[in-house]
Amino acid sequence: MFRFGVFEVDPRSGELRKQGARVRLRDQSLEVLLMLLEHPGDVVTREELQHRLWSTNTFVDFDRGLNKAVNRLREALGDSAESPRFIETLPKRGYRFIAPVKSVVGEGEPALDVIAAGKGGASTSSPIFPGPARYALRRLWIAGAAVIVVLAAGGYALLSRRELTATEPARVVLADFDNHTGDVAFDDTLKQALAIDLEQSPVVRVVSDDEVVRTLRLMQRRAEDRLTTDVARDVCRRTSGQSVLGGSLALLGSEYVLSLTAIDCQTGEVLGRKQVRASGKENVLAALDDASADLRRKLGESSGSVQRFDKRIHDTLTTSSLEAFQAYTSGERNVLTRGGWSAIPFFQRAIDLDPDFAYAHASLGLVLGNMGDATRSRIHTERAYALRERVSEWERFLITAQYYRRVTGEIDKIPPLCDLWIQAYPQDRTAHRLLTNAFKELGQYQRALVELDQARRIGRDHPLDVEAWAMTAMQLDLEQDAMGLVRKAVEQTPDLLSFRRALHRLSFLVGDEREMMGQVAWATQTPGADALFIDQSDADAYFGRVAKAREWLQRAVRAAARNDVKGHAGVWSAADALREALFGDVEEARRQTRAALAFEDSWETRAIGALTLAYAGDAAQARELADKLHAERPLGTLVQNYWLPAIRAKIELDAGHTARAIELLRVADPYELADTRVPLLPAFVRGEVFLSARDGHAAATEFQKLVKHRGLVGNCVVGALAHLGLARALALSDDRPGARKEYESFLSLWAGADAHIPVLTQARAEYRAINAHVNAP
Repeated sequence: MFRFGVFEVDPRSGELRKQGARVRLRDQSLEVLLMLLEHPGDVVTREELQHRLWSTNTFVDFDRGLNKAVNRLREALGDSAESPRFIETLPKRGYRFIAPVKSVVGEGEPALDVIAAGKGGASTSSPIFPGPARYALRRLWIAGAAVIVVLAAGGYALLSRRELTATEPARVVLADFDNHTGDVAFDDTLKQALAIDLEQSPVVRVVSDDEVVRTLRLMQRRAEDRLTTDVARDVCRRTSGQSVLGGSLALLGSEYVLSLTAIDCQTGEVLGRKQVRASGKENVLAALDDASADLRRKLGESSGSVQRFDKRIHDTLTTSSLEAFQAYTSGERNVLTRGGWSAIPFFQRAIDLDPDFAYAHASLGLVLGNMGDATRSRIHTERAYALRERVSEWERFLITAQYYRRVTGEIDKIPPLCDLWIQAYPQDRTAHRLLTNAFKELGQYQRALVELDQARRIGRDHPLDVEAWAMTAMQLDLEQDAMGLVRKAVEQTPDLLSFRRALHRLSFLVGDEREMMGQVAWATQTPGADALFIDQSDADAYFGRVAKAREWLQRAVRAAARNDVKGHAGVWSAADALREALFGDVEEARRQTRAALAFEDSWETRAIGALTLAYAGDAAQARELADKLHAERPLGTLVQNYWLPAIRAKIELDAGHTARAIELLRVADPYELADTRVPLLPAFVRGEVFLSARDGHAAATEFQKLVKHRGLVGNCVVGALAHLGLARALALSDDRPGARKEYESFLSLWAGADAHIPVLTQARAEYRAINAHVNAP
C-alpha cells in the first residue's frame, strides 16, 4: 500500500481513500497514480504511461486520453498543475510525483523508521503539542561569521556498509551529546537539531521519546537518566535498531568543534565520524543544520529529495536568541517530566528574552488554556497569531489552528487547515491530533478515530494518542476495546493522570465502582491529580449522592485555587451549579453560578452559567450572559450552534413559547453530538420543550438519544435525568408499562440518593401515580 498526505492507495483492491473514505477514480487515472507512486521523485515519461495504459489499443487518441486521466486524478487529489503538491508536469516529457510517499507492508507497518532516544525534552514529540515542537529549532537562524565544515576521512556509513533498500527499516537511536563547553544552552538543543533535520526526510522518521522511556523502564532505568552511548546501544538492540548516533561539542579557542559518531549497535564498531567547526556560538546550530543534510544523503536520500524537503527559512526568524530557545526547550522538558504547569516560567522566560518569539507565545497560550486560564491563554494566542507572518510554515499552521480554537472558536475552519498541514508534513502527527479534537467537537467521532489511527501509527502509540483513542472509542460505545487498551497503558505508565482518568470513566460505564475508588485513592496520594476528584464528583451526582458530589467538588476547587488554576475552578463550579438547577435547588444554583463567575469569567463558564440561570428561572440574567457570550464569540462554531440555541430555547420555554424554542434549536441539529462538558444538551432541552408541548412521541425520541449514546454522555447527570424525561414522555404517549419501566430505571439509579432532592421527590410521586393507574380496576 502507498500513503501520501491524507491519501492511501491499495493496489490490490484498486482503491484510493482519503482519511479512510473511498474516493471514486477511473481505472486509467488510478493506473497513472500507481505508476507515479511506484517511482516517487522520478520522471515517468508519457511513452512509459502510454505503454502501460494503451499498449493493446493502437486506435486510441493517446495524448487526449492521458491528459484527461491526469486531470481527473488531480481533481480527485485536490491538486493543480499550476501549484502542484503531488503531481508535477514536465512539458513534453511526462510527470513526476513530488510529495513524500510511504510504502506500507504487512499490517500497516511503515517501511522505514528512525528512533530518537532521549531522557526527555522536545526532541521528538512534545506532550504540549501532540506533534513536535522540533520544527521551531530547525528554523532558528542567527546571522554570523561563515561556517567551516571539515569532513573526516573515511566518510560516514551510518547504518552499515551495505546498501539500504526500500523495504529495510532504518532504525537509529540518538544518544545524548557530550557538552564540554560549560554552556547549558547546548545541553539539549544539539540532539534536537539533529533529530529535527533527520525527521524531514521521507525515507526516515523520528518517533517520540515515549517509546524510549518505556524501554528504559524495562531496563529498570529512570526516564530522566542520561542516555550515554552504552545505554543507547542497549536501547537500540531492544528496539531492533541498526545504529547509535552520538556526538560531542568542545570549545577550541574561539571556535566550536562538533563531532558526530555512528556506532553499530550490535557489534559496537565505529561506522564513521564527522566533524563540523563553527566560528562563534551563534553558528553552532546552523553548522549542524547544514551538516545534517549531508547525513541524510549518507542515509541514502537523493540530493534532490534533501533539497525538496529541507524547509529551513533563513530570512524568516523564529527567534534570534539562542538563550530564548534554550528556555523554551527547558519548558518542553518540564511538560514531559512534571506537567504543563511547570513549563510556564520557562515559556515566560523565553518570551522575556525575545518578546517576538511566536512559538513560545503559542506554547504558553496552549498550556494556560489547558489549565483553564482562558484570559491569559487568549492574550498569548492572539500575540502568536499577530506574529504568524514572521514564522515558518509549520508554526503558522499550528498557531492558526490554535487561534481558531482558543480565540474565535471557529472549529469548522480547523479540518481544511489540517488537510493542508498534513499534505505539507505527512510524517508529523500534530495535525492528525488537532484534526481529531476538531472532529470530536463537531460530533464526528468515526472521523476522529481515523485520525487517531494515523497519529498512533506515526507516533508509535504515543501515550496521549492511546488515551485519546480509548476515550473516542468509549464515546462510540466501544467500552471493551477501550478498557483493554487503557488497562495495559496504566500498567506500562502508572503515573500518567490521563490514563487514570480514562480508567475511572470506563469503570463507571461498566459499573465497576471498586476500580473507580481505586483510581480516586491513587489521586489522593498523587500531587496534581485533583482533576480526578471532579470525575468522582460527577459520578456521585449521577446517582443522586449530592452531598458526596459537593465534597469532591470542593476538594478539587480548593486545589485548583491553591495551584492558581482558577479557570478550572470556575468551570467546575459552574457545572456543579447546573446540577443543582437540574435537581431543583435554584437558590444553591444561583449562589454557585455567582461563585463560578468570580473565579474567571471565561466563555465556557459564562455558557454554563447562562444555562444554569435559565433553568433557575432567572431569565433576565441568563439573557444578559448569553448576549455577552454572543458578543465574545460571534463566529464560534459551538457557541453559536450548540450553547446559545439551548440557552435561548430554555428561556423561551419558561416563557411558554414552545414553538419559538423548537425553532431556535433547529440550528443545533448537526452539532448536538459535539464533545462538550454537557453532552447532547440540545437534545435534552428539545425533549423538555416537547414535554411542555405535550408531544410525548417527539419528546421520547429526544431523550432516547441520551440513553442510546451512553458512552458519549458518560457520567454527566443528564444521562440519569434522561431516564426520567423518557418516563414522562412515555406516560404522555399512554405507554404506561414503558413509562413505569423508565421510572424504575431512574429510581434504581438513585436508590442511594440523598433524601429530599426536589426532582427525586417529584419522580417518586409520578411513579406512585403511574402504579395507581395501572392497578386501578
